[in-house]
Amino acid sequence: MSVWEGTTKQGLFRVQQQTPSQLEIHVTLSAKHLDQCIAHEYRQLAARTKLPGFRKGKVPVALLRARQAGSLESNVARKQVELVYAQAVQQAGVSPVQDAQLQQSIQYVADQDLSCVLHVQVRPQLQLAQWQGLQVRVPEFVVDQKHLDNAMQQLQLRYSVLAPIAPRETIATGDVAYCHMQAQAEGKPVAALQKENAEFVVGEESSLPQIHQALLNRKIGEEFELKVKLPETFIDAAMRGQEVTIHLKVNDVKQRKLPQLDDEFAKDVLAEDSTLKQLQEQVELSLQQQKRDLQQQRCQDATIEALLQLHDVELPEALVEDYCHRLWRQAAAGLNMQPNVLQQTADESMKKQLQQQARYLVKKELVLEAIAKQTQVEVPDEELKQEVTKLAAQMPAKQAENFVKRLDVYALREAMKREKALQLVVKQAKVDRFEEPLPMASQLEQEDA
Repeated sequence: MSVWEGTTKQGLFRVQQQTPSQLEIHVTLSAKHLDQCIAHEYRQLAARTKLPGFRKGKVPVALLRARQAGSLESNVARKQVELVYAQAVQQAGVSPVQDAQLQQSIQYVADQDLSCVLHVQVRPQLQLAQWQGLQVRVPEFVVDQKHLDNAMQQLQLRYSVLAPIAPRETIATGDVAYCHMQAQAEGKPVAALQKENAEFVVGEESSLPQIHQALLNRKIGEEFELKVKLPETFIDAAMRGQEVTIHLKVNDVKQRKLPQLDDEFAKDVLAEDSTLKQLQEQVELSLQQQKRDLQQQRCQDATIEALLQLHDVELPEALVEDYCHRLWRQAAAGLNMQPNVLQQTADESMKKQLQQQARYLVKKELVLEAIAKQTQVEVPDEELKQEVTKLAAQMPAKQAENFVKRLDVYALREAMKREKALQLVVKQAKVDRFEEPLPMASQLEQEDA
């Protein structure tokens, strides 16, 4: 492992690389320098201290030492250690990802050198493999009539209206049922299943299909109970796998009225003078764009996967933990929960999944960072400014203003460098394509979930 040694005006340092992401730094402060620093601090303190019986600036240092009880000496020594540590890190050419951790408390003794040991996690310096010309297999998506039909059906649903089911009286597949719902497990209410007006699109894919089945052929006003076993994906981790009794009262039922696929529908969707044929052409263009976007994304995903498989990287756990915190915040925001609450209620499967995702993102960041450095990728100020403007334009005015004020420009520039490095890797990849039907919207939603 690498070793760096150096001398500073404060003393000596020796940096030993224990692992690619872990450094041990030995610091020795010279007694003469440390004693001079402490004497200087006491003189400064005496000059501004007023005590009864003494004129300002005439308080005896011995009295001040007694009153400080060693805290001044410890603070001075710590600051001097930090100065040596900063120079040691600079000479080693590494980037810490956490504050250095002292292995023991600093003990100052007059006229003696002071030695201490610090540990710190750093970004590992990677040895890049041959990343140019990666072999990847990527689907060439095929768009056919069934995709056009499905897209038109989705448009119909988007422009549909809800209407009473009369003269029909009972619930059928596709109806939207609004129910008062209560649930209990062992006599205690299940909070996540207490709703005044729960909405069910009957027959739609659901984590509780038993409810949808039980609603079929029911009438408005009808009440009934059913017992179900909660799935392992249930939002309340403590209730997963438990049997609950659900009481439902049908408040109302609506049916979807789909618009006819004709020129009038095209006018509603596009413009007053549009025709159904023009609408279909527009939808087909949209599908082709979706195809190109998805192919580009799959090519990028496959390239990243191949790139990361080439590299065995020791990940700094502090960096992984930081990414985990970000992922918990994102997941909690999506569920409208506090991050700490979600962490407390999440099951081991979710925790493991987020941990794996964090490790993947850290490895991706480190590898792309190394490629950006190797290829000397740069982000000019004007390009950075354009990106800030673009990001701010996607937010409300007040939020955009705060975003710009709090923006970490260095972090954004580094992220843009990594994105440029990724595009370089993708551009140089050797792509083998195979035909595959373009996924339907519902399939893509399941993948995202």
